[in-house]
Amino acid sequence: MLEGVSYSFQSIQNLYSIIDIPNQIPDAPAGSEPLRIADGEKVKGLSIEFQNVSFKYPGTSKYVIKNMSFKIEPGQLCVIVGENGAAKSTSLKLILRLYEIDEGTILVDGRDIRTIPLKSLRQCAAVLFQDFSNFPLSIRENIAMGSPTHALDDDRVQEAARLGGASDFIESLPEGIDTYLSRPVKDLAGGLGAGQHNLLGRQFNSTTGRRGHGRGRAQDLEVSGGQQQRLALSRTFMRSNDEQVRLWMFDEPSASLDPLAEFNLFERLRGMRGMNTMIFSTHRYGGLTRYADLILYLKDAQVAEMGTHDQLMANDKNYAQLYNVQAQAFRTDT
Repeated sequence: MLEGVSYSFQSIQNLYSIIDIPNQIPDAPAGSEPLRIADGEKVKGLSIEFQNVSFKYPGTSKYVIKNMSFKIEPGQLCVIVGENGAAKSTSLKLILRLYEIDEGTILVDGRDIRTIPLKSLRQCAAVLFQDFSNFPLSIRENIAMGSPTHALDDDRVQEAARLGGASDFIESLPEGIDTYLSRPVKDLAGGLGAGQHNLLGRQFNSTTGRRGHGRGRAQDLEVSGGQQQRLALSRTFMRSNDEQVRLWMFDEPSASLDPLAEFNLFERLRGMRGMNTMIFSTHRYGGLTRYADLILYLKDAQVAEMGTHDQLMANDKNYAQLYNVQAQAFRTDT
């Protein structure tokens, strides 16, 4: 018992130390207008524009982005491609102001991104980065964390799991969506007492330790890389259904998926696009680039090529060469 109290106390100290870390990104000036959510009765996607943007990571001297300029119109599907290390992921992070740019301007809906309150900017986006994490919680709770205010809406959670391609493997589990994920952390149920609720509103059962699912009934689940990605995708779909979301960004969303799962994912995303702006970074060209309104090919810290798939194929430069290399793997000599 004393060990548990000591561990809980240390956990609280660690939590407060994290809370006290100052935000390194300055917020917009007090009184700045938030982003508009609706245009009449229809939600309109965000426009994103880079104007001569340059960026280097803090503590380094090398620019990973140099004088980058492009514009994504509201509701467009944009795919960012390029070789490894071409700053595809970095570009997405700059749109959310996870880093501050060194030079140039980023415009969101025609406004300097530095004049938009951080909370408003990030509330308008549903994002999946390739360095995602899943948590030592049930699968249900992992998905529900995409939209905690709707965590108790079972239909919404189940639909997010379907859209993320996770339903089949979830249904095959003995405890289904209430299966716990394995994680190398010490689990003391967050110090919850009988009848108390966690952050997602679920009641804690002191006789089992896991809201009705005992530790002895089944082993915690260790999931594969592909299953991990499907859960993370499901969490993003849970988030994307929020009314304020106007921008979807996916960073290598199919990196751990097989070709069929990748195809099905992109078909679902295209079908759900509506008026939202969608931005993808990917190293796989065939599944999505042919349908893109705009493709950005990044090379040497800049946008080397820009256009539609047909336009870039006609240019017969870097994009066309890499596309043909990937396509060759699916061709059969006759």
